[in-house]
Amino acid sequence: MKYDYNAVRSVDEDEFSRHRRSDDEITKNFTIADSEEVKRMERLLDAPEGSLGACGPYCLQHTNCQNCGRTLTMYDFVLTALVDADHPKAFVFQVLTGDKKVVQTARRVRCSCCATTAAKAVQYHCGAYACDDPPKP
Repeated sequence: MKYDYNAVRSVDEDEFSRHRRSDDEITKNFTIADSEEVKRMERLLDAPEGSLGACGPYCLQHTNCQNCGRTLTMYDFVLTALVDADHPKAFVFQVLTGDKKVVQTARRVRCSCCATTAAKAVQYHCGAYACDDPPKP
């Protein structure tokens, strides 16, 4: 299998903590998925309702689509993982909810409304998955 959660590199809690964003940083620089957005992500992943809630908040750096102007969210991030990176739904779900603490680089995100990919990579953060780049205002 190309995507195997067992092969995903995990960092320890101390390393992951160094990548956590402060509440102030998140409020200023990130769009936080509300409960409706989390439900949309669950439907996209064919996951049971309520299964993603405890693993949030799901935060994506404030970014607007350069084509349609829509604010990009973690829903777009998850859609991008499925469409552009060809990750299986179960793999994405496991990364978001699993026991491992995963730190990776910023990602370019595709708008779910008009399919335009953001010109720059964006920061992200949730309970078990974080970005190793410092946030850029």
